[in-house]
Amino acid sequence: MRLVKVSNTEREELDNAHKNLKEIYFLGLKQAKITAIIQPITGVIMLLTIAVILGFGAIRISTGAITAGTLIAMIFYVIQLSTPLVNLSTLVTDYKKAIGASSRIHEIMEEPIETIEFNDQLTIPDGNLTFADVNFKYGVKPILKDVSFEIPYSKVTAFVGPSGSGKSTIFNIIERMYDIEQGEISYGSTSIYDLSLADWRAKIGYVMQSNSLMSGTIRDNILYGINRQVTDEELIHYAKMANCHEFIEQFEDGYDTLVGERGLKLSGGQRQRIDIARSFVKNPDILLLDEATANLDSESERKIQEALEVLMENRTTVVIAHRLSTIKKAEQIIFLDGGVVTGKGTHQELMATHEKYQAFVNTQNLAD
Repeated sequence: MRLVKVSNTEREELDNAHKNLKEIYFLGLKQAKITAIIQPITGVIMLLTIAVILGFGAIRISTGAITAGTLIAMIFYVIQLSTPLVNLSTLVTDYKKAIGASSRIHEIMEEPIETIEFNDQLTIPDGNLTFADVNFKYGVKPILKDVSFEIPYSKVTAFVGPSGSGKSTIFNIIERMYDIEQGEISYGSTSIYDLSLADWRAKIGYVMQSNSLMSGTIRDNILYGINRQVTDEELIHYAKMANCHEFIEQFEDGYDTLVGERGLKLSGGQRQRIDIARSFVKNPDILLLDEATANLDSESERKIQEALEVLMENRTTVVIAHRLSTIKKAEQIIFLDGGVVTGKGTHQELMATHEKYQAFVNTQNLAD
């Protein structure tokens, strides 16, 4: 709605709405015309059937083959059968409607079901996250090609590269949103595919690029997906660590303030900090940051960066960003280009040896 208003496209959207409504109107009119033709025809057929029965029955009564009561019963049977027969005239139309409405539902129902089960007896030892010769494609388009790297335990690893190079795909694969075509991904000495989805995802915290929140209160969003009791004192403690307690207290309802659909009542920086507070509460072993400080004002970025620095302490952290202001201090930087790892090392090492990394940094005006 906001995009429509600021773009002054109300007239175009109104015209599109009128066009769609006219199409619906003419389809309904076409259906009504067909029904108006079919229903009288079926009615005439029913009347002719009754007339034939009356004529034939009168002859049979005159010969004494049947009684008048039998004839009347036959007519009532025909009338009772006629209603379903008349309704058959609309069966095809209703069937087509049902097929159109249910086709997408059918597609969803045909999707494979993820098996999500917690194994309370399983202890997953910490370790490095390793990709070994991983290949992945969307449909027929290859995205990752023989990708190999190691994300050190309790260190910060940053992925850098042009748009479409496969950075977000790596995040999706780490979270097991998709299965790889070839290769192996292990955590420590254990393949992540040998772990249940619930156990593996419980180890991961994700600060997303979009910062979309669920409709509900601030409290609901901070505690979303947390499978344990969290006291108010603990909630406030983590909110302070995420630099969001101060602005939450400014709302009349505090932590019970409704954030609106997708958190639209909050600013981008506020949504980001609530997302970070959720990760503090979850306390994951692996932290994924997807452009965590992009498109924010300097004050919001400063507060978010302070919170992230605390959150990343002693935690395996993986960062994606199109600019390097939040990742140049990472212990390891992996440069992706066209789904291939073309460089690994620290910021200083890549600046000295990797031309594309140098060009990327210079483009972002971050060269030392």
